[in-house]
Amino acid sequence: MLNNSQPYCSPQRAGAYLDGTLERNGLDVKGRPLALGPGDGGAGPPRAVVRRAARSGAKALYRVGRERVAPTLRRWGQA
Repeated sequence: MLNNSQPYCSPQRAGAYLDGTLERNGLDVKGRPLALGPGDGGAGPPRAVVRRAARSGAKALYRVGRERVAPTLRRWGQA
């Protein structure tokens, strides 16, 4: 039977997953914010930084396609 004062995600239940889950959310094992290491700059966990860069790059490529390539293809199709 679960005691309501115990968190559901505990080392006994989550095993190796708890540390990674907490780290991705910027928390240590006790739930406190992680201290920034030298050179971190506060940009967030590495996956979040990579995801943000990939999304901004994909957004820029989509915009180029929408504004430059698509009108050219439409003109070629009409010719």
